[in-house]
Amino acid sequence: MKQSNNSVKTGLWGWIILLLVLTILPGNVYSTGFPKTVWGYVHNSDGSVPAPGDITITAYLQKNPSSTTVVYNIDDGSYWSVDVSATWQWFPSGGGGTSNANGGDVIIVEFLNTGSGPFAGESNILSDVLDPDIQNQQMGANDFALPVELSSFNAHYYNGSVMLKWVTESELDNFGFNIYKSKDEQNNFEKINNNIIHGAGTVFEKQHYTFEDKQIETGNTYFYKLESVDFKGKVTYCRSVSVSTKANTVVPVQHILQQNFPNPFNPSTTIKYTLVNDTHVQLDVYNMLGDFITQLVNENQGAGIYSLNWDARDDNGTHIPAGVYFYKFQTNERTLVRRMIYTK
Repeated sequence: MKQSNNSVKTGLWGWIILLLVLTILPGNVYSTGFPKTVWGYVHNSDGSVPAPGDITITAYLQKNPSSTTVVYNIDDGSYWSVDVSATWQWFPSGGGGTSNANGGDVIIVEFLNTGSGPFAGESNILSDVLDPDIQNQQMGANDFALPVELSSFNAHYYNGSVMLKWVTESELDNFGFNIYKSKDEQNNFEKINNNIIHGAGTVFEKQHYTFEDKQIETGNTYFYKLESVDFKGKVTYCRSVSVSTKANTVVPVQHILQQNFPNPFNPSTTIKYTLVNDTHVQLDVYNMLGDFITQLVNENQGAGIYSLNWDARDDNGTHIPAGVYFYKFQTNERTLVRRMIYTK
């Protein structure tokens, strides 16, 4: 009987030791926590919502591209999600192997329209770092779709010509750009570049572009449209901007920052300013708490009239919430601040 009790005790201690070992193993320590999901929105290149199931979405970890999962756009067609925990097992604090998802790993999500409609073949790519503190992590902007993610497009009139500048945050199969001009905001746009302005192909870093329009008549307001062309010849409209070449009856003696228009605005607004001499310009946007939202300009600029369009995105390309914001204009000579309201 005594020997039997010892056997029971020995067996019990064995189970206790086993449980302790399992508890302190890295995989068991780090895999504890909430389930992990990444999700986002997806649209066709013209901003319309694709039919549910038209978008094939392939996700994988950058460190292990052979381990993929495939999902489709669901609900009304604009939404998708990937269950990270169920696919790779989630280790928010690290400690998982190459086949597991760890906090700080990079996830790649590829989109391909496999439907039969006019947008068939459209594609795009998103990448992001898996945040260990966010259970349901959004990837991409609310209107994610366009093969070229444009962060700014502005026009500057000076000395008889208009200088156009634009910046992209990323590009996908981008062959290049065309620019169209009109004196009418709605109609009669004509292409003004003889040759395509070559893009950067597929990149996930900022790219800067410029184009000078010398065919200008003073006393007019011109409207410019920018479009991107991919390697398959598909054209996507990006954004428009306007600039005035009307002579001022009163010559300013110092830099001027105009009130944005429209204000309140949705989805975008135009900010104009005038420089009376060459100077360094920095134009930043802040929220009511003074938190930095995005930077629209940071460069040396010559005297002239400038106009730029802002689409209410922050520095990460995500749409800001509705509210009151401030844009701060700084030059070597003065600092000006104006208020604007974004509505939804």
